[in-house]
Amino acid sequence: MSKDELYKVVLDAMAGTDCGDCEYPDCDGYTKGIVYEGQTDLGRCAPGGEDTRQKLYEIMLGTKAPPK
Repeated sequence: MSKDELYKVVLDAMAGTDCGDCEYPDCDGYTKGIVYEGQTDLGRCAPGGEDTRQKLYEIMLGTKAPPK
């Protein structure tokens, strides 16, 4: 999958609240950080919580997230 396609999949996994709790200005920023800038912390989406964390681990690493 291309990075542009991956971007769309990762953005869909986000909670979509654009809250900034992830230390990015919005969900788009966090998604770009993960897909294009090498952000490895996949647990920053507070509104999405464990559901988003699990999705991001499956999308980006092909595995289940480890226990917190």
